[in-house]
Formats: sequence, C-alpha cells, structure tokens
Amino acid sequence: MTTSVPGPGVVGAVPTPLANGAGPRRVALPRALAILLGAAAVVVVVAGVQATAWLIGPAFMALVVVIAVAPVQGWLRRHGWPGWATTLVVVLLVYAILLGLALGIIISVARLATELPQYASAAQGLVASATERLAALGVGPEQLRQAAGALDLGKLAGVLGALLSSIAGLASNFTFLLALLLFLAVESGGTVDRMASIA
Repeated sequence: MTTSVPGPGVVGAVPTPLANGAGPRRVALPRALAILLGAAAVVVVVAGVQATAWLIGPAFMALVVVIAVAPVQGWLRRHGWPGWATTLVVVLLVYAILLGLALGIIISVARLATELPQYASAAQGLVASATERLAALGVGPEQLRQAAGALDLGKLAGVLGALLSSIAGLASNFTFLLALLLFLAVESGGTVDRMASIA
C-alpha cells in the first residue's frame, strides 16, 4: 500500500531541502514588527491583569499564605498526626493569619481616622504660615485665597470616607478569599502523595 506525498504548498507537505542542502528558508519578521507585537502583547496582559485584579489579588494572597503554612502540615505528619487533623490545623492556622491581617487593617484605618483631626489645627497653622510667607514675597491676596482653598483638609476627609466605603466592598472579596483558602489548604494535604505517585 503506497501513500502519496502532498506537493509543496499543500497542508501536510514536507519541506524539501534547498539545492545546497541548507534546508528550507524561514521568513523572519521585521524587527520593528516584532517589537510592536511584543509591546501590544504586554499591553493586553497588563489590561487583563488589571481587569481581573479582583480575582488575581486574593488568589495570590491565598497561595502565599497556604505555601507559608505548608511546613506546619509536613511537621505534623512527620510526628504521626492523622491527615484529617493536619488539614484541620492548617485550615485554622490559615484563617487565623487572615483574621489577624484583617484586624490589623481595620485597626490601622480606625486609628488613622481618629488621629487625623488632631493634626488638622497644626496643618491649618502650616497653611497660614505659608500664606503669610508668600504674601511677604509679593504673591497677591487672590492667588493666596486660591492656594489656601486648594489645601482644604475636608478633601482628605472625603478621601478617607471613600476609602472606608471601599472597605465595605472588600467584604465580598474577603468571602471569596476565605473559600479559596479553605480549598487550597485542604488540597495541599495530599500534594506530597500525589507528587510521589507521579514520580
């Protein structure tokens, strides 16, 4: 039984060597086109990462936390703990770390909100001192009023309010992160056995 070999230019054709035996010639992209395509690929990847930041951020955080506590699970297994108990300890440890991080962020933002009003009078004094120095240097009163109006601390309070409202939006991300941490911690328990069966 013989099969026909497709001719050149046909899908599945075997490239024929050149007369001097050098092999088929490859057509290279111009350097400018290669750079342009590379830059476009970088833009697409960055835009994709930014669009899915709500997913990538918690996923990487969960991965880092689970990797950080994985040695605890190995130590417990080496000391004779059953698999279910090591998984339970790892899940509890991961949740304790996440709870500690969340409490640290909440306490820090709350302390910032309580400390900021104490510095408002000092900041107003700095603005008044700068305004007096600028007036001594010949800056007009209208320009000084515009500059002093631009340095309003009420705008900073608005930014803090927006920050606190965005923390409420983090609750859904926190729930997603908890579920992801649970699944990663449970799956990390059998990783050593699966890797051993593959090898």
